[in-house]
Amino acid sequence: MNGHVFQCQKESQNQQEFLKTVEALSEYISKNLEYPRDMSGLCKNYEFPTIAEPVDLTEIESKSETKKLIWKTKVQTFVKRIEVQEKNMQIVFSVIWGQCSPTMQSKLQSLDTYDARSDANDCHWILQEIKGVTHKFEGTRYICMSLHNA
Repeated sequence: MNGHVFQCQKESQNQQEFLKTVEALSEYISKNLEYPRDMSGLCKNYEFPTIAEPVDLTEIESKSETKKLIWKTKVQTFVKRIEVQEKNMQIVFSVIWGQCSPTMQSKLQSLDTYDARSDANDCHWILQEIKGVTHKFEGTRYICMSLHNA
């Protein structure tokens, strides 16, 4: 990811490092993962993307062989996308974790929910927590300067 790392506020002089690292993560997702569109919301608004389930056929539509075949294909594609998304979440979680500095990793591991969330490969959670640690206000700094920098 071109040297971009998630670092704690004390480790980095660059105030925009978090955003640049998330941007690099977005590029990684779009270049290296299958169905990257299903993961795009993760880097834009830090939300877990959901895939819409195909709507069941009506009684009238179910009489048409063509519509049944189209619907069956949509369901198969939906199932495949769900499986690929689960695999992609594991990959992205590992990439995010690998891009964390040792200090950031230890701060994340000290959180109460770390074990459950890491076992679930919760990319949304880890990005939110990294963002919180990265932008955390330091009590030793002038509060107006901290607000301005954030």
